[in-house]
Amino acid sequence: MKDHTETSTELKGLVAGGKLEASLPSTLDKAHKDKLDKLAKLSGKHFTKEYNELQLAAHTDAVSLFERYGKSGENADLKGFASKHLPHLQQHLLMAQDLCTCCPGTPVLKPLSRTAGTPSRLQT
Repeated sequence: MKDHTETSTELKGLVAGGKLEASLPSTLDKAHKDKLDKLAKLSGKHFTKEYNELQLAAHTDAVSLFERYGKSGENADLKGFASKHLPHLQQHLLMAQDLCTCCPGTPVLKPLSRTAGTPSRLQT
């Protein structure tokens, strides 16, 4: 939670400081609301499985996005932001993968490399 709050605050600062043009949403979009609504109807192992799958998918997508933008993004400030936060996202992806390995039936991607303490990239 702390990492997500700090990252969101920093990103909002880029927008507020005029370094990035974007409109910040004030509510969840339909896709995210639908996911929360689905989770709210589940309990026990069904909730755990769905939650783990959502965490894995979200962090896989985020790592991919931050890797791509960090390498070839157009906005220098946002590119720096993506590169700075990519290692934390990769660690969160590892945690999501670990969640999935403890819950049978949850799909698991091939893990990130754990060599040298920091994962280098998503391996598929």
